[in-house]
Amino acid sequence: MTGQRNLGEVALLFDNFPATSPFDVDQTAEDLLLTREKFEDEWDVLFGGNMAFYVRGTTLFRRAAYEFDKVARLAKQIDRMKAHLRQMRGWGSNMFDWDSDFSHGQVRQAWDQKPRSFDKAAQVILLCAVAAQEAKHMQSNFPDGNAVMAYMKIEAAVYYIQDFTPQVLARIDSAYLDEVRKMLGQRDIKVFADMAAGLTVTWKLANGLRAALREDLPELDVGDVEIVTGKNFTVSENERIDPRSLPSASLPSPVA
Repeated sequence: MTGQRNLGEVALLFDNFPATSPFDVDQTAEDLLLTREKFEDEWDVLFGGNMAFYVRGTTLFRRAAYEFDKVARLAKQIDRMKAHLRQMRGWGSNMFDWDSDFSHGQVRQAWDQKPRSFDKAAQVILLCAVAAQEAKHMQSNFPDGNAVMAYMKIEAAVYYIQDFTPQVLARIDSAYLDEVRKMLGQRDIKVFADMAAGLTVTWKLANGLRAALREDLPELDVGDVEIVTGKNFTVSENERIDPRSLPSASLPSPVA
């Protein structure tokens, strides 16, 4: 009974989720991407296999998952997720081996805001959706699978600022960088050194820094935010991805 009571309490977190129909098997995995319009054709061939994709919108679901894990065991849903994956007609890609092994550790890594390959990130979201669908049978005000998939998103860290180099960075006062760091929600200005060295970050961070520099230091003449090309790139390990923030401003606010 304790698990059922906790399940009910956590289910209240989802009162603002939109009502949706059963799983949409025609949805493509690419529909899970944030800033989808920023991607060029065949992006999956170029860098879809890189460890460069964050799973967003994890906080509310994570809190719920810990509770109904006592009832349904999230790890035991992996086989069901894989079975459902084979029914998702729009999830085909020669780039991804959807039948490759998938462990509960993939979920833990995603929840800890560690970048995954795109296919693993997509399967984390599908697993959460399948588990939520199972939990909905026990508690009707849980979101269904489509609501989870509409809420959780994949954010790519494949962006850089043209002409933002170590030489340009050296011209910027450290106090100013620290102010920008705070504004952009970053822990350490090391992430800016990474960006200057050519390491990639999310579009949100790259665009935020570019906008600040263009407004405050136009003489630096930094370029546009661009998407990396090719497979040989490195993602910054110093970017902070706030797990409490939402993948879209149009989504409901998280519970404090």
